[in-house]
Amino acid sequence: MQEPLVDTVDPDQVLSQPCLVGTFDLNTMTKEDAAFSAPFTLVATRNDYVHALVAYFDVSFTACHKPISFSTSPACRTTHWKQTVLYLEDTVAICQGEAITGVLSCPARCYRQIKNKPYPKSRFCRGVPDPKIRIYDVGAKRAAVDSYPFCVHMASWEKENISSEALEAARIAANKYMVKNAGKDTFHLRVRVHPFHVLRINKMLSCAGADRLQTGMRGAFGKPQGTCARVSIGQILLSIRCKDIHRAQAHEALRRAKFKFPGRQKIVDSRNWGFTKFSRDDYIQWKKEGRLVNDGVNAKLLGNHGRVHARDPDHIFETPARNCNIPMHA
Repeated sequence: MQEPLVDTVDPDQVLSQPCLVGTFDLNTMTKEDAAFSAPFTLVATRNDYVHALVAYFDVSFTACHKPISFSTSPACRTTHWKQTVLYLEDTVAICQGEAITGVLSCPARCYRQIKNKPYPKSRFCRGVPDPKIRIYDVGAKRAAVDSYPFCVHMASWEKENISSEALEAARIAANKYMVKNAGKDTFHLRVRVHPFHVLRINKMLSCAGADRLQTGMRGAFGKPQGTCARVSIGQILLSIRCKDIHRAQAHEALRRAKFKFPGRQKIVDSRNWGFTKFSRDDYIQWKKEGRLVNDGVNAKLLGNHGRVHARDPDHIFETPARNCNIPMHA
């Protein structure tokens, strides 16, 4: 099969009855359950040619006061949903009563692997849609560096692409949990990666009811579809700084945000003070000595170099703070 396409399918062009390939319960399913393989059998209802397979889903809300169910099938003419069209490599002639069997695999890796060079937006790559994520800092982002000593990171454990939609979904999930359980002004959440890489798609159909024989050029370059961030192993995706009493809430917020990303991620506690590059013990000691100057959410370390008359009396030191990157008080 070729790369799937999302479009509206004419119900008169459907040649078989639907076949159930899987059922998911959003209350109990995990991220690994979304990558599955399921067999299917489709029986033709008339003589015709098969050019593509169509996939859709039915939705049911059973925990509501009144259960709600609807379908995104092409047979539902009133629906505004689109279907996933999987084009075949070759056209298949089929007679009424014949069956097509196969296995539907959803490994969740259409744009996951990092391939080729970075492809950013430029004067050569125009018409790129704006990334879905527009806000990278939420919470008490103006809080001083001394306010939040604890910091926890979510690090990627795979080399992969992460779309801007996934980054926005993770930001919303983590922010919503922290606001509800810790408070609006008790944390600072920062998205550490930016989606600069442009994703392309080779569209086969441009509108509903298009000619189903149109398959386009094989392996075409494609047009910009969206953006993603190219991350490596060990790279930090999200960071939360807060007080020590909200450590459990920060861990749970990042754990929930993990479900928005493909691949594997790990949640680790930082040894440093907040978003700074200084360890907590060094930060406290240098703060007592007056060697640290607040710089927004970060801090600057003062040494013993520079002009004496250009410094305040409290910021004049005889010895350096570090020798060969080793703190002098260690």
